[in-house]
Amino acid sequence: LVALMLTGVITASATGGLTQTQLITEVALLEDPSATFGIEDVVQGDFKSVSDTISIGYSKTATWLRMRILPAPDGSDVILTFASAVPDSLKLFAPFSAPFYDNATGFDVVHHEEISPGWPSPVPGYRFAPPEGGADYFVRIQSTGSIWLHMKAQPVAEAIASTERRYVTQIVYLTSMLIVMIWALHMFMVSGLNLFGWFTALQFVWVGNNLFYLGYADILFPFLSHETQMLLFRSSVFCGAFFSVIFHRAVMIRFEPSWLARR
Repeated sequence: LVALMLTGVITASATGGLTQTQLITEVALLEDPSATFGIEDVVQGDFKSVSDTISIGYSKTATWLRMRILPAPDGSDVILTFASAVPDSLKLFAPFSAPFYDNATGFDVVHHEEISPGWPSPVPGYRFAPPEGGADYFVRIQSTGSIWLHMKAQPVAEAIASTERRYVTQIVYLTSMLIVMIWALHMFMVSGLNLFGWFTALQFVWVGNNLFYLGYADILFPFLSHETQMLLFRSSVFCGAFFSVIFHRAVMIRFEPSWLARR
């Protein structure tokens, strides 16, 4: 209860009476089945309109997003974040030159370049200044796992408040999980029951999985390559499923169900 009350107080103070400004006016999606398209291939691609929240299933294909982003009303930089998961690969391409008319294609041409994340957040975050009237930004996403992403573009002040709320929520959530894991380990040492041992193992793997999912892999394992981190992340999913089955089987056996019921 104290943790929940503290979360509410800090969240309210972090909000600070700010109105939520969404600077993304349009989001469109383009599938890249071969995962070979470059930014030059997709600029004039056939995008389909989607919402600012997308869900991508298990696939080896790449997904491109085109987002129309307006400048901040207060004249500050714009912070673009992608929550709540970290894909295997996410690249943002921003315009870096004024458009010019191409007689061959009949289109206004704008060159784009990849920009690096520039916002202190566990989820991918970028900081830039859109031109007056807004501009199109392209995002390439590739992930072998199923992910859910919500795109949000905000002025700096609102982005700070949103990041604070995210940190507080994650701290409370992860602390609760650690408390349960420590309790299970204590019960295993006191009782010696395998039931608590399997539950401790399940919680340990689940905490690790959540740290990867929430984007803390680079902070915890800076010496590992991104590919190795993603391999560990995917492995934690299978380990979590294994220990979950073993733990629930241990729970059911205590009630002596039939062989078929256990299956």
